[in-house]
Formats: sequence, structure tokens, C-alpha cells
Amino acid sequence: IDEKMIYAITSTARLDEISDLLALSLKGDFDGAESLLSHLLHERGIAPNELINQCYRTILTMDIDRKLKVRLIDHLGETDFRLSEGANSDIQLEALIARFVISSEKREN
Repeated sequence: IDEKMIYAITSTARLDEISDLLALSLKGDFDGAESLLSHLLHERGIAPNELINQCYRTILTMDIDRKLKVRLIDHLGETDFRLSEGANSDIQLEALIARFVISSEKREN
């Protein structure tokens, strides 16, 4: 049993994958973030709500502007709610990435 097997069995993303997803989004690289998101969801089989939870835990520990952190958590909460109401997970998670990109652009202005 190794680390790779544990992540596969538990259907969770590695911390570096979540960090990369957030970093790409906050750099404004929607295409890169969307590609990684698709890999995590469709190739790795990670549940959308698990990705939301992992992003939440990672954002809490990030050394970023407090206002940006609050916006990102707000976006996560909105997406989590929509998923719980039965919305399409692919659309909602891609929209979440888009909102992260937009939030990062607002930070620069």
C-alpha cells in the first residue's frame, strides 16, 4: 500500500492537485484549471462534493488577501448549495472555476 493507492481508494485528490487547481484559477488560466478539473472528475472519479470540500480546506490555509479568501469561500458555498439542489455538476464546477478566475482579476484591478 502506498500513497497513490490510498488516494485512489478514497477517491480524493492529492493536496498538490487541489493547490494546482486553485493556483491556475487565481492566475486567470481558465483553460488549464478546467483541464485539471476535468481530469479529477472524469479520469480520477473524484466526487464533485469532495472537490468542493478539499478546495474549502485548502483555501482556508492559503496565504491570500482576506477579501479574496472570503469571495472564494462564498463561491464555494453557492456551488455546494446548487449541487445539493441537483444542478449539473460539470456546469457548476466549471462556473466555480470561472468565478475564481473573475475574482482573481478583480483583485488586480
